[in-house]
Amino acid sequence: MKFFSLFFSTAVLVTALLSSGCSVSYSTGKSSDTVSTLLDSVSGSMTSMSGGSDVALRLKSYEEDVVAATSLSVSRGQSGQRFIQLITSLARHHGIVDWEQETVSFEAMGQGLRRAGIAREDIARLPYFKKIAGQVEYAFVLKGYQKA
Repeated sequence: MKFFSLFFSTAVLVTALLSSGCSVSYSTGKSSDTVSTLLDSVSGSMTSMSGGSDVALRLKSYEEDVVAATSLSVSRGQSGQRFIQLITSLARHHGIVDWEQETVSFEAMGQGLRRAGIAREDIARLPYFKKIAGQVEYAFVLKGYQKA
């Protein structure tokens, strides 16, 4: 399966290069070096996207940061907007483009709330969490809270 994906990506890349006017010449070595570099890049990208340990480590690190940030933000009484900015910044730092699509974000928030000593019944009264109460995301917050 990996071979097919790599072969398909390589074929797409070479087709794109050829259709854009690039020539692949093996006589000088220059173009072949460029294509080789691009293929290595595609191969490396596919390895990282296939769920390697780097992805798992990055998500675990992100989760730990969200737990700590949530606990600290709630303890300091920060606004909902400031909290969202903080989580967005952490997600970008960890290479996550849309943290709101990651269940780990909300579960980590729940863990952070528990670490901060917030009672379960008070979660929906907090600025950001009031906004998501009753939504699927809130269920993940409660799941994380239970897990902590």
